[in-house]
Amino acid sequence: MARQAQARAKRLVATKFFALDLVTRMLAGREGELRDLVRQVDTESRFQEWVNHCCERIEAHADAERAAKFRDSVGQTLAAG
Repeated sequence: MARQAQARAKRLVATKFFALDLVTRMLAGREGELRDLVRQVDTESRFQEWVNHCCERIEAHADAERAAKFRDSVGQTLAAG
């Protein structure tokens, strides 16, 4: 059980870095607030809230399709761990 928890925690950290890199590229310098907020993410539920916030920002600066691509890529990365 402890190994599973440790594996989930590692997967979450890796996915956070992936998602932060992706949102940085998608928002091209307008991700400062999101970068600050991701530091507070320490559970999968908080991560999902952060992803939702990212999607809102991406949709506002680009479009819904781009936000959906972000959500899908992050979801696949989290699930693949």
